[in-house]
Amino acid sequence: LPPALHALSLVEPNGPLVAGNRGVIEYSDLLKRPLEHFKYLLGASETAKVSLDAFVLQLDLVLIASANEKQLAAFKESHEFASFKGRLELVRVPYLRRASVEQEIYDRQITPAAVGKHVAPHATAVAALWAVLTRLKRPIPERYAGELRALVGELAPLEKLRLYDAGAAPDRLTLAQARLLRSHATDLYRESDVYPAYEGRSGASAREVKTALLHAAQATATRCLTPVAVLEELEALCRDKTVHDFLQQEVVEGYHDHEEFVRVAEARYLDTIDEEIRDSMGLVTEGQYRELFGRYAALVSS
Repeated sequence: LPPALHALSLVEPNGPLVAGNRGVIEYSDLLKRPLEHFKYLLGASETAKVSLDAFVLQLDLVLIASANEKQLAAFKESHEFASFKGRLELVRVPYLRRASVEQEIYDRQITPAAVGKHVAPHATAVAALWAVLTRLKRPIPERYAGELRALVGELAPLEKLRLYDAGAAPDRLTLAQARLLRSHATDLYRESDVYPAYEGRSGASAREVKTALLHAAQATATRCLTPVAVLEELEALCRDKTVHDFLQQEVVEGYHDHEEFVRVAEARYLDTIDEEIRDSMGLVTEGQYRELFGRYAALVSS
């Protein structure tokens, strides 16, 4: 260095705040750590500056953090929450309520390379179906008027799941009723967003279901990961009511009946196998009859 700079202390800042500048910094499970460690975020979020020993670090970034509802409820009871609440924008991220999207998670993670054996068809599908069923809440018919109130009030858990996932109305409805129910599917999906106990807040997490899949893959009775082994593992999971909070929910008109949902997933799996066998044998499937009669009814009604 030139003689004129020998008395200067040259410091190059580093760390996450520097690396994340002009971008995003995520604090994973923020509320699992002592809040005292994050008090610097109060000033940083308001002034966009952090004072270091040698200089002031100018920030231009987005701060995001994650926490579960139980941790957040405890945080709200803390005297520290008053300081944080004006600088927070709470965003709810409920569990997934579409079985096809849930299955994509397990299809990417539960692979032959990950479990060390072949993964049979539908093994992840039955797990995803059961997981989403555990997260659904009974609809609130009082929020709707006219014929729609009765249609919403009669929705069974599996019917609600199929409406969310594929926009499919129950087969027992007329064409007009099915059209009415499908047109309000978005309203049904968001009806509990304003409530503290919103739909998707509780239920089986993807982590718990993934653990059940991995346990099923370790079954020595089969040479591959089968749907039957997954169903047996889900039944075992339902018996651990003291371990999983969602298993302690009260059954309300078929909703939150998690043991019954295992049988629903099994029945749906057997129906799928039956359809695949009929297709492979070249037989006419029930779905083709429904499609034919549906086209006829649509033609007549138009």
